[in-house]
Amino acid sequence: MTLRSFYRSAGSGNPTRLAFIPVYIGYERIIENASYQREMRGGKKRKETPWALLRVVGQLRQPFGKVAVNVGEPLLLGPYLDAGTPGWRDDISQAKPAWLSQAVPRIGDELSRRINAAAALNPVNLVALVLLATPHHAIEASLMSRQLALLAALQRHCPGGEHTSLPQGEPEQWIDHVVALGMIERRPHPLGDILTATAEQASLLVWYRNNVLHLFALAGLAAFAFRHAPRHDLDTLLARLAPPWPILARELFLEPSALSQALPKMLDALCAEGLLERRGSGWQRAEALEAGEQLHLLGRLMQPSLERGYLLLAILLDQAPGKLGREALAERSQQLAERLALLSGRDAPEFFDRKLFASLIESLETEGWIWEEDGLLWYDERLRRAAQQTGELFDPALRHRLQLVSHG
Repeated sequence: MTLRSFYRSAGSGNPTRLAFIPVYIGYERIIENASYQREMRGGKKRKETPWALLRVVGQLRQPFGKVAVNVGEPLLLGPYLDAGTPGWRDDISQAKPAWLSQAVPRIGDELSRRINAAAALNPVNLVALVLLATPHHAIEASLMSRQLALLAALQRHCPGGEHTSLPQGEPEQWIDHVVALGMIERRPHPLGDILTATAEQASLLVWYRNNVLHLFALAGLAAFAFRHAPRHDLDTLLARLAPPWPILARELFLEPSALSQALPKMLDALCAEGLLERRGSGWQRAEALEAGEQLHLLGRLMQPSLERGYLLLAILLDQAPGKLGREALAERSQQLAERLALLSGRDAPEFFDRKLFASLIESLETEGWIWEEDGLLWYDERLRRAAQQTGELFDPALRHRLQLVSHG
């Protein structure tokens, strides 16, 4: 509606100057906890009523922490259209010009990237990033503190955007704050405190993690590549990360073409934090056990996304081209992801959300890996080669487990 109004004003002889202002709002605790969890489990959104408003008033006495509001880089619509849609001014008389249907999603993606670039890191979403990367949502408080410091340091080395922000204070203070908000629990132990999250808490933490996951996508992907291969040179690493990167970039609204420029800087940042070591023309895992533990945790940030992609490709490549439609592929992928989640203890609805697989199929289509003819999906040898390159990121045990699940 905004673009159409702007388009009409351009033909009026007195064009409107218009800018979209991307704004990131970061919460430490949302008031809609219960409704969010219900909807994640498949429940329908309840209608708002005066009685519901009265119930909310009673909840306002609970601690909800702080709210951060970051303003990103404005998008000036006229210059943006001039650069990306040449000729949009040519025929102002059309009610619905042809370029409009392409410009709307492109502007939406650009605004999403600019909102992401203004993300606010806070104690809750940082703790969520770390805790949800553990197999059983439990971690030593000392390791949590080190991992929080690592995430903050990586963000300082390689900021996710010009307007991103970090919380004040130190990791120990962040942990205490999240415990005080009731988002996680601290269990005292003679050998060191343990931080845990119940199933309900972990389900809620997913929302906070997902709001800032894009800031650590490249760090997590690079760390995952060193999971079972102790050493990589830049060319080999780029070859293995190049196929999954544009898919992850579309999922998280990142810049798909930034991998070759951003990866060396990220590898150097991991070296600066002691997780990798520079050896000759390549990088290798640090030998210290603590560094290996932190690198493994960092790599688990992107493991669910990579596993979803691996499952979907395994199902598709197991059939000849032109045998599966997108609905059948998405349904089968969802079923196997749900099975994997139950077997691995990762019973989180967001891992096997069917919408994610539908989006993944669209991304593969956009990147040219697959195409649709007569309602069926087709592919060629390029997809098989790309899948093989991506599969080499997985260690043999994990790859074997995914293959077993994908074959039922």
